[in-house]
Amino acid sequence: MPTPVLETSPFSELIDFPFTADDRDPAADALVIAARTTALLAAVADDNWDRPVSESAVPGAPPWTLRDHVGHLADWNDEASRYIQPLLDGTGGLPADDDYDGGDFDGWNERRRPCYAQHPPAELRTWLAASADRLLGLARRLPPAVAATPAVHEWVWHNLTSHPVEHLAPAEAIDRP
Repeated sequence: MPTPVLETSPFSELIDFPFTADDRDPAADALVIAARTTALLAAVADDNWDRPVSESAVPGAPPWTLRDHVGHLADWNDEASRYIQPLLDGTGGLPADDDYDGGDFDGWNERRRPCYAQHPPAELRTWLAASADRLLGLARRLPPAVAATPAVHEWVWHNLTSHPVEHLAPAEAIDRP
């Protein structure tokens, strides 16, 4: 099967895209994903933001809506901006999985949902774009040897590339005007 095209393939076909391959430019990939995200979210009517689009990873929790996915992405971009700063300052490193509810990311994410559940779609679109821009700006300041490490891919570039792809793939099925 041929490799999907980052600029045009549906997000659902980009789930396993080789974002971490040595020949990839993560900043350039992040810009493509940001532009595609903006276009996708602009095309979804506000009244479709509360339709369930995927199941929660936490048993018994309500399904996730587009509002949940977009708030989650913006929230994680802000979180990544917070933890990248010590790398830039030389005062610390990236967090450990255990820093997030002992590694229970699903539980941590589920508990964060109320933080953005009431934000209107326009505000979430703006927050997501601003948080991605801020994180990309910080990531571009990392020394190249640091920016290319697997840990930075996992904790930083993931938020700007594969993470939006994973969370917005279900949104492609939402009716658009």
